[in-house]
Amino acid sequence: VRDAEICGGEPRIRGTRITVRAIVESIRLYHAKEPLLQALPDLTSEALDAALVYYVEHPGEIERYIHEHRLAEEDTTDVPQVLKPSGWDCDPT
Repeated sequence: VRDAEICGGEPRIRGTRITVRAIVESIRLYHAKEPLLQALPDLTSEALDAALVYYVEHPGEIERYIHEHRLAEEDTTDVPQVLKPSGWDCDPT
């Protein structure tokens, strides 16, 4: 389902805040469904399969969400210096 007020309108599992994007990224990380089902008790095997079918039918849309999310994670413009891990491009003085 989609709701502009929940998860920025991304497609998600009905009754949850679990997005199709998060499922696809997790499957890519774990290479299996079982760890994801164990980590997310509100996610049923049927819902997981439905999310993967949605991805297969709409890969461009979900890849766009993945790309946008990565860009947002990399944007440290508004992150206070104290919260930036060492090694980030920052002035150490």
